[in-house]
Amino acid sequence: MSAPPVALAVTPVAADPAAAYALFELLAPAGAALPPHICARHDATLTVLDGEVEVVLAGERRLLGPGSQLRLQRGRPRRVAVVADARLLCLSVPAGLQQLAEALAEPSADRDDLAALLADGGVTLLPAGWGAQVR
Repeated sequence: MSAPPVALAVTPVAADPAAAYALFELLAPAGAALPPHICARHDATLTVLDGEVEVVLAGERRLLGPGSQLRLQRGRPRRVAVVADARLLCLSVPAGLQQLAEALAEPSADRDDLAALLADGGVTLLPAGWGAQVR
């Protein structure tokens, strides 16, 4: 059974993928998840506006609620799962991560195709079970 898709709204702060940063909003239902991955080119800061999100970052599990903020540094393995319907802001430095988020929001039946698309953007998918054993 696959996770529900992530609804994505991109805030047009920096539309140019080569810009210094991009700010975008993510709307995601409970049960949605970003697959475990490592992002090599972008740092991201997640701010939870509504809902609840579980993040496993470099082997440490964190539960984020409204008002919580977490910096996801490039090169560190991560997994993000939505516990309760969530609204998040994501600041990407540099810009470009919003395009990868849009790719993840599209339902994809083939993990290999998704992995190839993300690899072009500097993202490496980790094995599906990565981070599940962290308490």
